[in-house]
Amino acid sequence: MRVRQLRQVRGLTAKQLCGELAKFGIQMGETTLTRLETGHRAIVIDEVVALAAALGVRPQALYATERMTVTL
Repeated sequence: MRVRQLRQVRGLTAKQLCGELAKFGIQMGETTLTRLETGHRAIVIDEVVALAAALGVRPQALYATERMTVTL
């Protein structure tokens, strides 16, 4: 997953992204987000949708393996 990369491109801290996720009904702590970013935690579809919305990308971008373009 490219959550950390997208988060950093957006200039968000883990704490800020957790705050954005809360706006979409996802309660996630910084430790949980870090585990997700490093592949040590599985992700459910609701979290995929919320992460994509919070990061301003399509859900597919979270899984992209090729070069991606992020619009700021």
